[in-house]
Amino acid sequence: MKVAKVHAGKVFVPLSDPPGRAQFGSGEAVVRIARVECKAALAVIMLPCSGVCFLSTYPVESTGIFHSGHVAGFAFFGAVPAKTDDGVQQVIKPERAPAKGGERPATA
Repeated sequence: MKVAKVHAGKVFVPLSDPPGRAQFGSGEAVVRIARVECKAALAVIMLPCSGVCFLSTYPVESTGIFHSGHVAGFAFFGAVPAKTDDGVQQVIKPERAPAKGGERPATA
């Protein structure tokens, strides 16, 4: 039996995103307003192909941040990207979506 040598090294794989795609994310940060630190909700939309990023802040986290963040970002970019990866598919899974009658299965 022959033993193979393991060579450890750094590997770099460049990311490639076609034009017309955007990525959306949200989070929170501690900000200072008039010398007072407080927590702020963030909405970030980025065009990975160009590296251009738009960040908007909100006083509280809510569903409205998702919508408002998209609208503000699209206005900043001057157009709506062809595709936006925003995690909605992770939030609303097909098996959890409302049925035709409008009834949603109970959360387990």
